[in-house]
Amino acid sequence: MKIFKVQQVYLATIMLILSAFLIIGCSGGETGHWLPPNPDTTAPTVTAVVPLRNAIGVPRNIKKITAAFSEAMNPATLTTASFTLACPASTPVTGGGAVSYVAAGFMATLPLPSATNLPANTLCTATVTTGATDLAGNPLAANYTWTFTTGLLADNTAPTVILTVPADATAGVARNTKITATFNEDMDPSTINGTTFTVVNTTLGGTVIAGDVTYAVAARTATFTPTTPATLPASTLFTATITTGATDLAGNALVVPAVGGLPKPNPWTFTTGTGTDTTPPTVILVSPLDLAIGVCSNKTVSATFSEPMDPATITTATFTLQASGPPLGPILLGAIAYDPLTNIATFNPDADLTLNTNYTATIKGGATGVKDVTGNALAVDKVWTFKTATTTCLAPVPPGGILSPFGIASYGGISNSGATKINGNAVLDPNHFCNAVAVGSGNNFGLCGGDPPTNNSGDLVITNTYPDTTTADAVMVALLAKWNSITMAGSPGGILLGCGTIGSAGGAGLGIGCAGNHTLPPGIYISHTSSTIDITGDLILDGQGDANAVFVFQAPSAALTATPGSPGVHTRILLINGAKASNVWWEVGSSATIGGYTEFQGNVLASASISMGTSATSCGRLLAGAEGSGAFTFLGNTVSVPGHPNAPAGCQ
Repeated sequence: MKIFKVQQVYLATIMLILSAFLIIGCSGGETGHWLPPNPDTTAPTVTAVVPLRNAIGVPRNIKKITAAFSEAMNPATLTTASFTLACPASTPVTGGGAVSYVAAGFMATLPLPSATNLPANTLCTATVTTGATDLAGNPLAANYTWTFTTGLLADNTAPTVILTVPADATAGVARNTKITATFNEDMDPSTINGTTFTVVNTTLGGTVIAGDVTYAVAARTATFTPTTPATLPASTLFTATITTGATDLAGNALVVPAVGGLPKPNPWTFTTGTGTDTTPPTVILVSPLDLAIGVCSNKTVSATFSEPMDPATITTATFTLQASGPPLGPILLGAIAYDPLTNIATFNPDADLTLNTNYTATIKGGATGVKDVTGNALAVDKVWTFKTATTTCLAPVPPGGILSPFGIASYGGISNSGATKINGNAVLDPNHFCNAVAVGSGNNFGLCGGDPPTNNSGDLVITNTYPDTTTADAVMVALLAKWNSITMAGSPGGILLGCGTIGSAGGAGLGIGCAGNHTLPPGIYISHTSSTIDITGDLILDGQGDANAVFVFQAPSAALTATPGSPGVHTRILLINGAKASNVWWEVGSSATIGGYTEFQGNVLASASISMGTSATSCGRLLAGAEGSGAFTFLGNTVSVPGHPNAPAGCQ
């Protein structure tokens, strides 16, 4: 009997031991790997590229192009064989050196030859092949190809910091905040690191804070994450600095401080409070709206957050779009962008959506989802649906192309009185009044009967003799093409304005653009019975959460006016919910007059002349003489290319 009992105990012990090993093996624990862990079989994807897909007017002297991936890649597979550029398609660009890889951000950079520029006004094709693999050996599912078109000019303008979190001189900052800086243009990721981006404890005499630095291509944003201490000390003054070692893709060094004496937040300071931020972010607006119908198949999908987000967490894994089910279709391929100025994340599908189809968009929450700059995650998934239209919508207005860097352009000249500043390049005819530009002067507006305007170091005044005999004509040809493209865009599907006056002080009448209808959504608007479009009071353009929202206003055979005012009461164009001046176009069949003190937003394309009243400002290009010899009249004005380093804050 004893023997039997001993055998029972022995067998029971053996069974317990075997069960324990089986449990450990099945669970994939750190010990007892009896069963192999689940292998990584997911193919990596390209999530962001620079220059952007279909970009136009890319500077000829860029020295690097960049591709970001959805996961960590094997650097050994990122070579000049797997990452290539041809410009044009049949001419490979070689001789720039080895491909570099930045693990923080999963970014590969292809260097271009330093001694030569890309050809002007040329379609270039970049490719990342299936030779690129992740760390598990999974290749891209297919070659990733994108195109961009070069402009006529080189980029010689230094980049600047345009936004920081925390903002300069902010007090009471949460101790768990990451420090971010957003640039006005694409930067070279390899120059954004712990050497060029530093944070010091000013209270303790400049003690350096240890931290990790990353750069998000899709947001043009550098992020410093403190590691020692991970939670910053309370009630302490800190100073953050990004040095001139940070450069753009053309090799131009960051300006510290910015040229022209404008206040820019670099370096910047902030003071911590006593607590940490534990409040999760929320999605406050989506585009298209939930349950929307008739959505254009070329629509980008976007979400606006309640607070600044960590751009590294907004990826194709956390922001997805699928055909609605059940079951849901495959996750669509596309590019993610995040705009720190508006807290808007955008998903741009690689291909147009299918007509008459339901789609489901998802922003992932929880521990593996999107997070704010203090690390708080979106509490739950944000899910919304919409249905595409049954027919193809109008194509959006194309980018500015080779016109992009120009603040003003005309075959005419300038009449100016007062301190007028042009933040951008200029094309003018040297034979016209107030523009006796000397060949080789570069940024000189020349002798004038009145006061010559001024510009910035690096901005050019181009004529039919400087810097060559072809650039000025090419820009003006592009101006005419742009004017024609917008004229045709409104013909089949524009919205007829109910009356000629738009804004909060609109005139009598019915319909959009009259009294009580001064807030307008994206769209193409055509003047009432070809009358003049007169802007008076406040005109609000609502992007509805779409960072790519386009507004086109047409007066095909008439004029555009903005009612003059005084320093305290004047016409304003206000942009909300992601609307940007760079995506607003005013097409004028005759002349445009922007009245005194007006705060104007958007690009003006006038068939004839453009005049600005006393102290009026324009965040947007002024392009005159699209169909003839237009001229400019200025009275102490400021005209800025959106996003120019010296443009006023918020001019994008």
